[in-house]
Amino acid sequence: MDFRHLQQFLVLADTLNFHRAAEKLHMSQPPLSVSIRKLEESVGVALFVRGRQGVQLTEAGLVVLREATSIRIMQDLADDALEVGIVRVPVAMGSNVRLAPLTTEHFVLAVPKGHALARRGRLRLADLADEAFIMYTATEAAGLRMAAINACQLRGFTPRITQEAVQVQTLLSLVESGLGVALVPAGARRHPSPNVVTKTLSDFPADASIGISLAWNPATERSAARNLRELAGHAFRPRPAK
Repeated sequence: MDFRHLQQFLVLADTLNFHRAAEKLHMSQPPLSVSIRKLEESVGVALFVRGRQGVQLTEAGLVVLREATSIRIMQDLADDALEVGIVRVPVAMGSNVRLAPLTTEHFVLAVPKGHALARRGRLRLADLADEAFIMYTATEAAGLRMAAINACQLRGFTPRITQEAVQVQTLLSLVESGLGVALVPAGARRHPSPNVVTKTLSDFPADASIGISLAWNPATERSAARNLRELAGHAFRPRPAK
């Protein structure tokens, strides 16, 4: 999933017409249709309904559109229309925009206590290719879903999704019931269940972490934006444990 695909999504969501969207993007319609299909495949859900009356956003598409603020910020930074911004990660990046993490958290694996993986010592994300996944819904937890699916795809497989839920706690309850495995934020370890085991994944992609980042364009950064970035970096710097 790259910046170009998501920008095409935003234009199509605005026009709800493939022909007009292609004109705005200065491209022909067939490649745009292919690109949108690829985007839908990457997030694992349809974003648009195609019909005789035109194009409409699905419920999942509306959620993605609502979460597009970070994408717009990234575009404004690339176009020098904005000096600095706060974005949720993961987010598609332009080649000239940089991110400085303010808060970062990784996914860990949650498995039922009796699962064979619970007894393994070292685990890799790639070891989960054949597992049944409990995944975040595309309609109400699109960011977590895209991050989890992206992590799996970076390790060479698309997760086989058998159950979906919105809240992390609900995912953990389904894991406890033996319905599958799940990728959950590491913070879930603060509320352990005796019937769920959480495991660190040794090959979890750093690019698939979740959190909040400061975004800026080094090619156009001015002194005020640089000062803000340095202040934010200091304020969010991890404090040594006492």
